[in-house]
Amino acid sequence: MKNLALFSRLLNFLSFSKINFSEIGNLNFPGTYILILKVSDNILLRHWKIKKGFFAYVGSAKNGLSKRLSRHLKKEKRLFWHIDYLLDEKKVDIYEIYISKKQIEKVVAKLFERLYDPVVGFGNGDNKSVKGHLFKID
Repeated sequence: MKNLALFSRLLNFLSFSKINFSEIGNLNFPGTYILILKVSDNILLRHWKIKKGFFAYVGSAKNGLSKRLSRHLKKEKRLFWHIDYLLDEKKVDIYEIYISKKQIEKVVAKLFERLYDPVVGFGNGDNKSVKGHLFKID
């Protein structure tokens, strides 16, 4: 948990705010979000080996954070993005959510790539300047 506390301070420094799940309906503005995921056991998801522990997924929502985050929380949905498939796994839970009103997804992913281990090729289809948008943070 020490690493998570340090990670939380980093997000605060980057102007991200932790939100409660109950606040999602009020986020009718675009921005960048970070999902902190708790993976309770190792997973083989397609060709990715996702190890037990905590991960940060960096994403953006140009049409509103409320809509995107609500979609991520839904259990029944058409699986489209890599994150949809990961969240569909029973061993994965959204532990915390952080948001920023700034469109800084690519900058944050680039910074995280220098600090944490990326899951190569995960979630970066529109951002080839980084290895991935999912990072092992513990």
